Amino acid sequence: MTIEHIPTPVQLPVQSGDSAKRAVLDQRDDWGYFQPVYDWPSIWPVVLREIGNGSSLISAIKKEGYPTYDAFQRHLRAHPETKRLYEEAIEARADYLAESLIDISEEPIPEGLDGPYLSAWINQMKIRIETRKWTAAKLRPKSWGEKMDVSVTHTQISITTALREAESRLLDNVSDITPNE
Repeated sequence: MTIEHIPTPVQLPVQSGDSAKRAVLDQRDDWGYFQPVYDWPSIWPVVLREIGNGSSLISAIKKEGYPTYDAFQRHLRAHPETKRLYEEAIEARADYLAESLIDISEEPIPEGLDGPYLSAWINQMKIRIETRKWTAAKLRPKSWGEKMDVSVTHTQISITTALREAESRLLDNVSDITPNE
């Protein structure tokens, strides 16, 4: 192996003192290019906290020096424990979004709004509420989804009785038909 094939760590510039924004280029991909290796143990707690507080993964990773959405998804597939923590954060986000509906619905109408501006504000509030309701219902259907009652009150079915009734209906219809000659 020659010296040019030995991966050498390269430190990326950091915007602030946040160690979560540091990436080290020390792995080559299939084409020989360096790929960033992120400090996942310091990045994930920040991202999971933001997700639990109502942000999406896309919003939570829009920070300078953070990995791409694809890198996060690949990391989740490769690390089951992180995926479990991510799913818990998503459930917390569903609860947060559902509980924020009360605050949105009680928000007072801003002063000075009338006519089309008032209608636009009301429609914006409706969209915010419907989006949160739908998202919470999809993320945690058991807690926030629509409840459907599909209970059966009578569970005993007699096959012989059902066959007799079907046969009698068939014979009633057949007696009205005249044969072709």
